[in-house]
Amino acid sequence: SSEIPTIETQKRKVETSNFSQPKKSVNRWVWVDRYEELASYAKDFGHTRVPASFPQNPALARWVSMQRSKYKMFKNGMWLCG
Repeated sequence: SSEIPTIETQKRKVETSNFSQPKKSVNRWVWVDRYEELASYAKDFGHTRVPASFPQNPALARWVSMQRSKYKMFKNGMWLCG
């Protein structure tokens, strides 16, 4: 039976391969890492409203803020591809 690969399995496969990762691929892993951190935050705090200043994980706070900004741009029809 064929299993669906997990995020960690995919990361290991890329990390152990002999080719360099394109920037978009690296950014995708960063996005997935932050998303997983957000899921953990939600489990701990019961919501996903990470404050803009969150000393326990400033990278998560910046990422959530950027996601919010991008979503607002998208909703207002200002989303740029690329």
